[in-house]
Amino acid sequence: MKKLIIGLLSLLLLLTGCQKSNQEDGKLNIVVTTTMITDLVETIGGDHVNVKGLMTTGVDPHLYQAKASDATTLIAADLVIYNGVHLEAKLTDVLAKLENAISLESGLDEGDILADDEGGIDPHIWFSVPLWKKAAIRVSKGLSELDPTNAKDYDANLQK
Repeated sequence: MKKLIIGLLSLLLLLTGCQKSNQEDGKLNIVVTTTMITDLVETIGGDHVNVKGLMTTGVDPHLYQAKASDATTLIAADLVIYNGVHLEAKLTDVLAKLENAISLESGLDEGDILADDEGGIDPHIWFSVPLWKKAAIRVSKGLSELDPTNAKDYDANLQK
């Protein structure tokens, strides 16, 4: 499996440089990792985005194994949004190297990360309203940077 992930990473890095915009319907094609992020991006992106989640309901992001089709999905995206904080454990290295990807973790301050019951890092930032608000701000900022024409709509959706 490690060879598959390394192969996917190599393919992604090679093809990301050749990426073109996929806004055939005028909407940004956004790929996200989890269902929580799907909801967040759909709410902030509104009518300006098509959102595809890699993981469906019931899939444990800590254990998710990349599929060959994920490489195509990630390459075709205008933007990839993932949680970070080691939630997508087996995908983190691939996601962090994508030029078209942002992590919600990048919108948090250094002291924001929660501790779990064993004293480790708790990646479930949606359990904290203040942290999820920061994640929402990061999504709005990422969409606005990619699509400045609709930045006012992203901000208005964020404020709602």
